[in-house]
Amino acid sequence: LGSVAHEIRNPLGGIALYAGFIADDLAAEDPRREHILKVIAEVRNLNQVISDFLVFARPPATRLERVALREVIEDALFLLAPEMETASIGVETEFQSGCEIMADPPQLKGAVVNVLKNAVQSMKSGGTIRIDLGDFDGRVVATIQDTGTGIGTEELNHILDPFYTTREKGSGLGLAIVQQVVSRHQGQLEITSTPGTGTRVRMIFGRAT
Repeated sequence: LGSVAHEIRNPLGGIALYAGFIADDLAAEDPRREHILKVIAEVRNLNQVISDFLVFARPPATRLERVALREVIEDALFLLAPEMETASIGVETEFQSGCEIMADPPQLKGAVVNVLKNAVQSMKSGGTIRIDLGDFDGRVVATIQDTGTGIGTEELNHILDPFYTTREKGSGLGLAIVQQVVSRHQGQLEITSTPGTGTRVRMIFGRAT
């Protein structure tokens, strides 16, 4: 798989590089520059699809350590802050103190980022993401609720299936990877949604002892 990905990424990298040279040579008001920038964006999208596929097909080893889940969520929010600001999306949080779990921080942050990206993409005209974190009888629960378009029943039944997507772009692996990561952490993933109201994602983990 790695060699196949390498063979695909090499020409994609060349396309992005030379397209960038062309864009740099064109004036900002030249309509051709916009077309070139779209080519670069599509190449980046294809690279992300390849990365998602590799992560899903050959997941990295999980190295567990004692982690404050709040810090993982805050790191993910910091990473996506510019994107959320551009999309006019506000964030509300309520975090209990403690809430430590045994986790692989990079993997878990990637899972949270995937959930947040889905939430952002579901709110085309802005909205709010609310994140609650608490410890309930030894189970640490992170709940991410958005005010987006929501998901219909049929789509909800398949949303964790690999390669399933209703969007024009994307690999259809984002939530499948989230499910994979949560399972490797001996956790549970619950997704509920109401069309027109929004989607709620709950990640449930055992508390670190």
